Amino acid sequence: MRDMKFRAFSFGSMRYFAKPEDFEWFFGGNQGPERTLTECKLMQFTGLYDKNGKEIYEGDHIRVFGFITNPRTKDKIPYNATATVKYGENIACFLYLVDDSNVWSNFRYTKSDGLDYEVIGNIYENPELLKEVE
Repeated sequence: MRDMKFRAFSFGSMRYFAKPEDFEWFFGGNQGPERTLTECKLMQFTGLYDKNGKEIYEGDHIRVFGFITNPRTKDKIPYNATATVKYGENIACFLYLVDDSNVWSNFRYTKSDGLDYEVIGNIYENPELLKEVE
């Protein structure tokens, strides 16, 4: 079972939540700073980790690299792209959108798939990494 974790970006800073009481404090419980959901951007942990053991969250910019296999020839083709992690509402899973394209892909995180992921930033703290993702 994966951990249900969130992070919130608000007023120029990122805050991570692993326990419900942290989340309550962030929104003003027990004399914490008062915020509303409209002042924050919430992002959910995907349950996946990058090649360095860093948690991958919705809204992260990632580098996707390694080799993909041509299904006809079985040749290994080098692959290197940057992408942004999103939640696919219609199919209930986390996806990544390859930058400069309209190509969505689901995470295939097994050692045999030939791809690896590395978190390189996120859409709020590193907007310059986001060229144009809708």
